[in-house]
Order: sequence, then structure tokens, then C-alpha cells
Amino acid sequence: MKKPNHIETAKKIKKTKYPDAKALFLAGSVVRGDHTDYSDLDLIVIYDNLDCARRESYIYDNWPVEAFIHTEETLEYFYQEFTKPAGELKLSQMISESISIPEENECTTKLKKWAKKNLDRKPESLKFSEIESLRYGLTDLVDDLKDYKTKEELTATGVRLYEYLSNSYFKTNHLWRGDRKYIPRILKKHDPEFANNFISAFDELFKNYNPTQAIQLSKRFLEPMGGFLFDGYSSNAPKHWKLEKLSDINLETDRLILRYFNLDDAKDVYELLKDGVVSKTTLAIPDPYQLSDAIWWINWQRKECQKGHQFTFAITNKLDDELIGCTSVIYNNKHKKGELGYWIGEKFWNKGICSEAAKKTMEYAFEVKLLNKITSRHSLINPASGKVMQKIGLKHEGTLVQEVMRQDGKYHDLNVYGLTRDNYINKSASPTH
Repeated sequence: MKKPNHIETAKKIKKTKYPDAKALFLAGSVVRGDHTDYSDLDLIVIYDNLDCARRESYIYDNWPVEAFIHTEETLEYFYQEFTKPAGELKLSQMISESISIPEENECTTKLKKWAKKNLDRKPESLKFSEIESLRYGLTDLVDDLKDYKTKEELTATGVRLYEYLSNSYFKTNHLWRGDRKYIPRILKKHDPEFANNFISAFDELFKNYNPTQAIQLSKRFLEPMGGFLFDGYSSNAPKHWKLEKLSDINLETDRLILRYFNLDDAKDVYELLKDGVVSKTTLAIPDPYQLSDAIWWINWQRKECQKGHQFTFAITNKLDDELIGCTSVIYNNKHKKGELGYWIGEKFWNKGICSEAAKKTMEYAFEVKLLNKITSRHSLINPASGKVMQKIGLKHEGTLVQEVMRQDGKYHDLNVYGLTRDNYINKSASPTH
């Protein structure tokens, strides 16, 4: 079925689907002039405000449409957090080559300059360790090609090498990479000789199941960097790539044991929170509260504990292991500080249990985790929580005005308390303590 003009279609889409957007870019193959009967319309749609960026796919006037919906702020976020680290500036490339719909305006001009600036920046040079990793990765794939057992295995390894070798070329030549289908085009633009050798080598591999050219091309590519690398290669994982054991911690007080949660606690967590009373005194517990919420939360916080982002303890009765509530410290590892939080079931209120558990948690944070500072916050509608903070020795540091919006839709002030490690040690050493 014949499709209408792509520019006129984009104008209609702007008018009917995105009338409040401040900018719309039409990009992709229809703008470059290399589209086919199966090409789609690539759109970047810009708003002043959005809850979140999103992607939409639909058919409009027989055109398949891929729309990327953003604000200027989400565009910058995607650039900084995802596309730039990945070495692929897809959105910047799309905007730079686009047509503004229905016409240029202040926003489209600004964003085209932004896109060009991004593309003009070259990727950072590889570190020695990254070059070593690249050499080792190519060596591993080439060894698999030399020792393939079936055509299917050869094809699978060839697909991996196709992308790995091209990306290695882009990285070592300070080029932004593109989608897989654009690899030959980018290579031809930058280095026609390498591109022809690359295309020929993989044609021979995929059509005739002969990896010789691909192996030789990989060898020539690596020679300036020292060639293939296997013997003597090593790579250290970051020190924080480990999970802590969660089963061997039990902190005791006169009446309580603090331990890590497990999934067997989910039903008890649900029973303590299902009536919504506790959620009214805290900042993070949803209301209504379902058993599925308890299961998700236990799984989530266990992973966070294992990653070293926090510790979260179940507060239990020392005599019968009855679940009473929760206490936790979430870390700011950069500044060696943590934020203390806690809650207990309503039937345990006004018995000093929360103070007893919070005090033990704070001791663990200072004496075992060696944090430099503990802070805690409470809403002004929950003064009892502030009394716990005062009782365990935290000092009032100020009030954050309209800091959070609670489930009632209203903004609430928060009192902030804190204690430094030095003050904690001095207080512990005091004869009156």
C-alpha cells in the first residue's frame, strides 16, 4: 500500500498526537534518502515537562513510526548515563541529521547545536587495561574460530567477532559507534580500505564458512597494540563486586535479637503493616500493603545488604523470635555516613523497644561498619520518632521545610538529627554514660 509523503505525515503526527510538544524531529533513512518500502519514521519529540521519557511504536497513515519522547533534561540524562558510556550517540546522530517539524524554532536550533557538540567530542582514549582486555577478547574469539566444530558454531562465533572487531576499531580510532546495520557505512566513511577488507572477510566467513580472512584481519588489527594476548593476561574485578553473607549476624540486647530478614518473615511483615497504621508514621511504606509488597521488599533489601549499600535488620523478640519491626542504615559510602531508619508494629509501641533496637543499630554502624556519621529524619506529624532519636543520643541539626510529599498529597517538614563518630566515642567514654 502506497505511503503518503514522509514530511507531510510527520506534520500530521505533530498536530494530532503531539500538539503540545515544543519540538519534533524527523530522522532516519527517510531523511538520509536511503529508505526502502519497509522503512519507518523515526521521531524525536520534545516536551517542556514529562513524568518520564518513553518510546512509542505505532502505525500512522501506513507508516510504521518509532517515537522517542523526551524533555531536554532526559535527553541530557540519556547522553551522560547511557549513550556516551556505551560509545553510541544514536539520539544525537538522529537529531543532527533530522528535519524539524513543522519548522525550525528556538528549541530545535538549540538541540541541533547540542547534538553536534556531542558528536564533535571524541570518545576518550582507551586505558592500558582496556587495550589489554580488547586484545584478550579478540584472541579468545579468534581461537574459537580456529577450533570450530560445526558450521553453526562458526556462524555464532563469527557474529560475535563481527561486532567485537568493529567496536574495537571504533574505540581505538576515537569514533562513536552506530547500530549494527550501520557498521559498514561508518567504516567506509572513515577507512575505505579497512571497510572493504572487513566486508570481504565476513562475506567469506558467512557465505563459504571460511574464517581465514577474518582471522588474518584480526591479527593485522592487533599488531600495532602488541598482537594476540593470552599468556600472562589477568583482570581484577572491582573490590566491591562481592556479596556479604547475611546469615551470621545476630545482634543482642536485653530483650531483642536483630538479624537479617528472610522470606519466611514475609507473612509477619504483612501482618504488622497491612492495616496502614505504621505507614502513616513513615516515609516509604505503601498503603494499602499487600503480601506481595513484603516479599518484594525482603528480596530487594537483602540484595542491597549483600551489595554493601545498607544493612536492614529484623527486630525480633529474644524469647520466641516474634517479629516486632525493622531497623536499618542506608550508606553513603563516599562520605562514610548512613541514615538510620526504623519502624515497629503498633502493638509494640510505647515499650522502649524502638529505642533499644535503634541504639544497637547505631552502635553496629559506628563500631563495626566504622561510619563517620549517622543521621535520621522524622516527619513533624510523628514526634515519637524524634524522641527515639533524642533518647539514643542524636542531636537536632535543623528542619527541612516541605521536604517530602506524603501519600496524603501534602508537603511535610522533616526534622533532621545526627551524631558524628567523634561525639559517639566521647559520649561512650564518658563516666556518666
